Amino acid sequence: MPILRRSVALSLAALTHKNPANPSTEGDEVYLVSTTGEYFYSYDQPVWTCRLTGHTGLTYGEAGESEIAAQKSLELFPEWWKLYTLTAIHCSTEPIEALTTRIGNYYRDHLALNEPVRLPFDEVLYEGVVSVAPKFEEEDTSPAPYRISINQGEMIITGACKGPEDVQYDPP
Repeated sequence: MPILRRSVALSLAALTHKNPANPSTEGDEVYLVSTTGEYFYSYDQPVWTCRLTGHTGLTYGEAGESEIAAQKSLELFPEWWKLYTLTAIHCSTEPIEALTTRIGNYYRDHLALNEPVRLPFDEVLYEGVVSVAPKFEEEDTSPAPYRISINQGEMIITGACKGPEDVQYDPP
C-alpha cells in the first residue's frame, strides 16, 4: 500500500473521514491516518509515496499503480540472479547508476548458480543448470570454473565450461 509522508504503510481501511479532530476550516472533508494522526484533504493530493520504488509526490492512485508495476517487474526478475544482485547491493555505497552498470556487466560476462543453460556436445544441445559457479565478483583461475548439471532420465551428466561463451541461454 502507498505510504504517506514516509509513515507506515496504509490501507484504505486504516483511514477515517469527516472532520475528525479540528483540521483547518470547519466543514472541510478531511482524512485521518489513524496510525500516525496525520491529516490530508484528498487522495488526489500528491503527498503519497510508492513503497517499492520510493517515488514521491504521487497521488494515492498513482502510488498504487506504481507499486503494482514494480511488483510485476520484481516477479519477472530471474530467481537465479537474486543472490548475486542482493550480494552486490548489500552495504554498497556506490551511486545507483554505477551499481546497476556493475551488476549488468557481471551478468553479461558470467553465469549464475542455478541458471538454466543449453550445453552443446557432439552437435547436440543438452539442457541443464549451472551447478557450480564462482562466488559473485570472485575470479576463478581454473580453466573451466563452471559446472553444468544435465538431467538425462535417471542419470545426471555434469559438464564443464569457461563461461557464457560456451553455452546457449535465453537472457530474461
